[in-house]
Amino acid sequence: MVTTKKLLTNLDSNLPGCYHIDANYKLVKNGFPLLVFARTDAEHKIHPIAFCLSSHEQETDFNACDASYNAAVKLFENVDILMCYFHVVSNCKKKHFNVFPNSKKKIVKNYLRNLHMSTSGTNMTQNLVDFRDYAVTQRECSGLYYYLKKSWLIGRFRYWQITDHLAKYYSVRQQNFATIPVPDSKAKKYGEIFSIQKYFKRIDKESWKFNDSTSHFILNLKSQKCNCKFYYKKGVCGHLIGLNKLVSKDEFVRKAKRGG
Repeated sequence: MVTTKKLLTNLDSNLPGCYHIDANYKLVKNGFPLLVFARTDAEHKIHPIAFCLSSHEQETDFNACDASYNAAVKLFENVDILMCYFHVVSNCKKKHFNVFPNSKKKIVKNYLRNLHMSTSGTNMTQNLVDFRDYAVTQRECSGLYYYLKKSWLIGRFRYWQITDHLAKYYSVRQQNFATIPVPDSKAKKYGEIFSIQKYFKRIDKESWKFNDSTSHFILNLKSQKCNCKFYYKKGVCGHLIGLNKLVSKDEFVRKAKRGG
């Protein structure tokens, strides 16, 4: 194993964090796996903690697949195991995408992304039903649906949806760790669009409801949270940006009440 004192500070044991265990077989001539233990910050940047070169694929010295799962559960108390979305999609492509015409590959990818972007168990169930309804009408897709359900929606590697896990596990100790999510250009664009009063209705002192023609979400100004899938994925969203811009406008905050 190879690490340094500086890399070990990325452990940040004071807070729960989103850690990553992965292996690469293509860096060593004889095929031994190079294992990487790392974590991500609020900007989804990777911060390595340790590297290890293994010559076997046993649980005692190789952290991949089932061995990786068992090692993480044994070493980290009350840990939630999240499967990498990239690996789910990659395995689906290897096993089934070769039979899809190009016109259907994009459609199927969108269904997989919708499953990944599920914000609750109920939302996940509905997204799976939508995919099933499409797959059973497409001869090439039925095999992928049953493979996905059996391999990635049942058992220990079934958690690869954003739900409420991914946007909250960040370090606050390291200066090089990003602790505040940075909005991308798309979030900024929609933040400008949504920064007008017609999209928001106040529920109570801290909570607001966002409404447009296609969706509605609940936002909390004090905790700076939104229950949309973009917030769960990125830790920030256009709805939050728009609401913050709106309430910061003097003409909105100090708007006189009727009869005042």
